[in-house]
Amino acid sequence: MTKKEPHPHDQLFKQSLGRKDVILDFLANRLPKEVFNQIDQESLRLTNKTFAGKVRLRGESDIIFQATINNHPGYVYFLCEHQSKMDYYMPLKFLEYNVRLMRQHISEDGHTTLPVILNICVYNGLETYNGPTNLLDICANPDWVRNYMFQSFQLVDLNRESHEQILKDKKAAFAELLLRQGIRREFYTWLKTHEQFFLNLLQEGNIPYVEEAFYYILQIDTDEQVEAKLATINPVLKELAMSAAQRLRQEGRQEGRQEGEKLGVLKGAISIAKNMLQAGSDIDFIVKVTGLSKTEIANLA
Repeated sequence: MTKKEPHPHDQLFKQSLGRKDVILDFLANRLPKEVFNQIDQESLRLTNKTFAGKVRLRGESDIIFQATINNHPGYVYFLCEHQSKMDYYMPLKFLEYNVRLMRQHISEDGHTTLPVILNICVYNGLETYNGPTNLLDICANPDWVRNYMFQSFQLVDLNRESHEQILKDKKAAFAELLLRQGIRREFYTWLKTHEQFFLNLLQEGNIPYVEEAFYYILQIDTDEQVEAKLATINPVLKELAMSAAQRLRQEGRQEGRQEGEKLGVLKGAISIAKNMLQAGSDIDFIVKVTGLSKTEIANLA
């Protein structure tokens, strides 16, 4: 009996549309003429990129061609996906593929600019394909996505904005000023000029917020005397600073205990392995009992 391919539709799709002459005929008919005419056909080539995944769903396959545009350094990719079943979230799947393709383009191929990607779905299911074909169609607020999500992101450069501009963020300004100072350290000196900021937050009932700030300071300040220096500040703030310091020490002790427990387990396993080796036990059996690797046990031997 002839062995059958597990997914013959995918096999035909990839073997046929994976040929340059075939895909050119396909694109010539399917793409807008103004788009197709800008493709440098000589540069068109099948890539070795694929994003359908190691474990493929039935009727899921992709081929990706790459070409230059009008002899420019930029690239265009044609991501052709084959589907035997309608996928409601196909636009989202294409977006995920596109991001991965862009990442590969700039990392593996050494490019510094992102390519154009044209997505094409070849569908051969029995049911009429009536699923969304545009990412906006599956968004709850398409106007927001169109107008804001895919526009320039908003940059908040804490080292370039003025103190007054940051203060307009009100409570959020506290964290922003901390982060800005966090690059410079030297919090004790900085705190002297920002003490009132801390006190104002406490008056508004933001005790956890202020204590978290001291926890952050104690974690990243490289001054070994920072805790002792914080003990000399305003008594109200001192109490929160010492509470944060105690929390940090407790977490350090807990981490130390966990490391100690791991070391104890390892020492116990090594001791058992040594005794089993002396008794002539099989190495595979020792691995099973102790959890050590064969290499570790061989080193003991």
